[in-house]
Amino acid sequence: MLKKIFVISLLIGFISIPVFADEQGTITLDEIDTLELPTEPQTPAVKPAVQNINAPKWEEFCESGYENAKATDKKNVLNVINFVDAERTKSNYWAERRANFEKAIEHCNTLTEEEKAFCYEGVRNAENERNEMYEMQRKHINYKNQGIIIDKPN
Repeated sequence: MLKKIFVISLLIGFISIPVFADEQGTITLDEIDTLELPTEPQTPAVKPAVQNINAPKWEEFCESGYENAKATDKKNVLNVINFVDAERTKSNYWAERRANFEKAIEHCNTLTEEEKAFCYEGVRNAENERNEMYEMQRKHINYKNQGIIIDKPN
């Protein structure tokens, strides 16, 4: 019973609110056009400070020892020492990646400051993806050389 009385008094209270409202505070649609609202003082638009742009460094992505790798076309004449071939292939791989990395950085450097950050981030992502692929291929080759083949042919 107490709940019913409370609910009824609450409803009567909501119904009576418009009766006690201040009539002078109402605005008609016709008056809106002529109404001047108080405005806040205009402050000049402040450009956000350009963030420090960190250009990626080749050393962040390169396997240690191959930071200054050079591409060579020397062939192993006797094809006796496989280590020499593998080392040359690996050195050529890192030299080619470095050349592509430097081209990408040169391109980023030609852009505006705002675009540079986005471009550098793209270079970082691409290099990290290449490193992941390199590691996957390297693991596959290591397993294959040990006689363990991960991927079974269909």
